[in-house]
Amino acid sequence: CTLEQLMEYIKGPDFPTGGIIIGRAGIRAAYATGRGKIILRSRTHFEEINGRNCIIIDEIPFMLRKERLLKSINQLAKDKRIEGLYDLRDESEKDGMRVVIERKKDAMPEIVLNKLFALTQLQDSIGIIMLALVNGEPKILTLKQMLQHYLDFQVDVIQRRTRFDLKKALERAHILQGFVLAADYIDEVIAIIRSSATVQEAKERMIERFKDVDMSALLDRAQYDLSGLHIEDQQGLSEEQAEAIVQMRLGQLTGLERQKITDELYGLLTKISDFEDILADVNRVYQIIIEDLDKIRKKFSDERRTSIENVSGEVDIEDLIPQEECVVTLTNNGYIKRMPLTEYKTQHRGGRGITGMKQREEDFVEEMFICGSHDNILFISNKGIMYKLKCYEVPDGSKASRGFNLINLLPLTENEKIAAMIKTTDFNDDKFITMVTKNGKIKRTNLSLYKNVRKNGLIAIGLDEGDEIAVVRMTDGNAQ
Repeated sequence: CTLEQLMEYIKGPDFPTGGIIIGRAGIRAAYATGRGKIILRSRTHFEEINGRNCIIIDEIPFMLRKERLLKSINQLAKDKRIEGLYDLRDESEKDGMRVVIERKKDAMPEIVLNKLFALTQLQDSIGIIMLALVNGEPKILTLKQMLQHYLDFQVDVIQRRTRFDLKKALERAHILQGFVLAADYIDEVIAIIRSSATVQEAKERMIERFKDVDMSALLDRAQYDLSGLHIEDQQGLSEEQAEAIVQMRLGQLTGLERQKITDELYGLLTKISDFEDILADVNRVYQIIIEDLDKIRKKFSDERRTSIENVSGEVDIEDLIPQEECVVTLTNNGYIKRMPLTEYKTQHRGGRGITGMKQREEDFVEEMFICGSHDNILFISNKGIMYKLKCYEVPDGSKASRGFNLINLLPLTENEKIAAMIKTTDFNDDKFITMVTKNGKIKRTNLSLYKNVRKNGLIAIGLDEGDEIAVVRMTDGNAQ
């Protein structure tokens, strides 16, 4: 069968803590190659409490501790990396999880939730590696290969189990045939045992006495249908049968009931025939595997806890952000803020101006420009590392505030500060980033190469020890 047919039944991982798997591409990659990565998201819903539209967390990703999550959200709110939170409380009980995030009335719940997904482990990536021991060697398997190896293993287990059961049944049936003879000749058997000086003598005399008895013919008097059953064709008592008879106490010998013995023997012969049929037909083995799995399913199955949703249903945060012109300001000490352009009113002759930013005496504005709320802002640090934020990701500030420290927005290391801030709407090939260092090193790179900048930054230029970025400009390739 094909992978698509298998995935109709094995849809994807099911975690005990529930959650939502976003997209099927990672599952398909894992099943097709043995390696993949899935995005596991918390299950949430919106609920109105005391006039506020709250975010309710019902399920969290597997292995995530709730206490750690709450601490992370509190720290993000304290650092102003997530705005619009009014209250956070845990209302979980024994019946289930319930974490309530109250938002401020002017905050859009979808935006707050998407920021929580981006900045916390409410949404987490989980790697899949389908590793198994095959003939004692670790191997990465596809879904089909893993199922085939499991099936082969189960076939081997059932055949080994059946051979063991068959061996025990044959041994017991052989002894029971001796008991049938003992029951038919009980008086002679007791007399031989009583008159013998030792156990070994009793065994030898019984074997000699009954050496001409057809053991299989003893069953003819039983009212059973023996056609098709495996009956051991034996003449006389064997060593094992004689040993079993002499080891019985006198009370057991005299109490032998032929009907009970033949009933047990007939049942064993039926089992022996079934065991031999299983070993001869692999389809019988497959049927046993199906029956065993069906028993497990009936005993342990429950409703699926982790749902799988297509990516097409995912809400893009940019669709929720209004397009507007903003003024972005960065100070020498690393404080940044964003304000709508409408806050700056046009003044005529004699106007007194307005305060654009409150700052400390030793601080001053280093960069200031107008850009759209959906534009990209590139930050180049003095160590040559480039970071990227969307304009709307810069916290909104008032005219009187000094803004937010960039260390709360970017993963800056010790003694690292932003040397330049550049805006761009797109990453076209006709634009370039030109960088000059304090030691006179210059580099020009196509802007399109910086389209995908990781969260922890991208090395834009390699610097010698003691060198730093001095100036960064965006050029069109023709500027002088």
